[in-house]
Amino acid sequence: MPWNSKDQPSEQDEWAGFLEAGIELDGNLACQGTFRVNCSVKGRLSSRQRLLLGARAEVEGELEAQVVVIEGRFAGTIHAYERVEIKQSASVDGEITSPCFLIEPGSTFRGKCHVIRRDERVETVLVKPAAALQK
Repeated sequence: MPWNSKDQPSEQDEWAGFLEAGIELDGNLACQGTFRVNCSVKGRLSSRQRLLLGARAEVEGELEAQVVVIEGRFAGTIHAYERVEIKQSASVDGEITSPCFLIEPGSTFRGKCHVIRRDERVETVLVKPAAALQK
């Protein structure tokens, strides 16, 4: 059960919900509190508190939260306003923007990491190749 995880939300955090093994989600999910994913997801997940990706999570897309903790597999973009934690069992491919980035030995990270000040916000901007602009 998600509330037995070692990555418990702090006392001021509140559980918003969880998706466990056997569920597949294709789309966007936004919540106010801490949310745990331990299933297959394609899309955008956002929380005003924490996003926890369990050991069985296979997520492709975009994550946005104060804190992102990954134990499973993730491919895509992460925007965390406090920190990102990649646990020993995790595999992450993509781009991370956060003021704090923790990666445990034994995990896999392939991609880019942008470490920013806590008060700095970074927006993703789509840049078209020069060939597309000439048409």
